[in-house]
Amino acid sequence: MFVVQTNMRVHPTENTNHTRKRNKKYHCLFCGEEVEQLPRHLYSIHADEHDMIQILASTDSSQRSRLLTKLRSMGNYKLVFFKAA
Repeated sequence: MFVVQTNMRVHPTENTNHTRKRNKKYHCLFCGEEVEQLPRHLYSIHADEHDMIQILASTDSSQRSRLLTKLRSMGNYKLVFFKAA
């Protein structure tokens, strides 16, 4: 059973004047660092991790995208979980 929290907010990006502003931060699952461009960080810093080897070996772009989304979510969840504990 899921517990719904009413005080949870998701902050949108602040894209204005047809320019992209990267102000949304993600947390790396492996090192815990807060980064704006998580895929670039993972490809350059953590290319030797088991999960990243699986992503780099994938030839299907939709599968690669799903795996990156999974790592992004796990990193953000890890941050929230350990902050609350």
